[in-house]
Amino acid sequence: MKKILAVILVLGISLMITSCGSQGNTDTNYAEQVANLQRENTLMAEIIKEDEEKIKSLEDTIAALTGGEVRAAITSIEKGSNVKTFNSINGAIWFTTPFEYKGSTLAPSTSKLYITDKVMLVPSSNWIIKMQGSSVEFNHPSGIIGIIKVGTIEEVIPPEQIQGSIFQPFINNIPSDKVVYGDIFINERCWGKYANINTTIDAQPATLKAGAIGYGGVSVTYMFGYDTEYDATKNELIDTLLKTLKVNNQDISYN
Repeated sequence: MKKILAVILVLGISLMITSCGSQGNTDTNYAEQVANLQRENTLMAEIIKEDEEKIKSLEDTIAALTGGEVRAAITSIEKGSNVKTFNSINGAIWFTTPFEYKGSTLAPSTSKLYITDKVMLVPSSNWIIKMQGSSVEFNHPSGIIGIIKVGTIEEVIPPEQIQGSIFQPFINNIPSDKVVYGDIFINERCWGKYANINTTIDAQPATLKAGAIGYGGVSVTYMFGYDTEYDATKNELIDTLLKTLKVNNQDISYN
């Protein structure tokens, strides 16, 4: 899972920079992009390290709960007097009594997630989400990893040029044996492209779904993937999420 997370983040960053590069950036902007990429790479390394620490923490917790000494959440110890203290398992404390507002019930949630003031979507409660400025990382229990990045643009790339100017340079530099393209629409007009990509990670089959769209001064690129061959259920989970995407308060549709 960590490996496909790293791949998704790097490929998502690459796709975003390829998209921006086709707008005729200056040398200064290019230097800023390189600096941003370096920061993203550093962040990616930190995320992987955090995931490794979380896995170790969960392993220790499981060991403590199943094979270690069972202790109450709060115990009394002698420190000259009877003093109560929390017990912890690998830094986490456990509460035996819930902390809640009496008589309350769960309020309905709209689940709307605004990446910027111009781009929003409605993820289901199963998605684990991490905000990073104008990008969002997604993690689903089924094994799907993804990222959506939002940018600003001065000119919109014509839809017929997106495949050649954004996707082709990107796909030419990754292992892929099959790519299927489709169109992205707003108000029944094509504004972007997406691609389903069969690839490999560590010589094992994997699947990527990438998309790029420019509309009303806003660019959106996304990359989702999972480390198996094409899976209809996982693809439907990704499509369901992406169909909730709105740019400048306009719905997006796919062919």
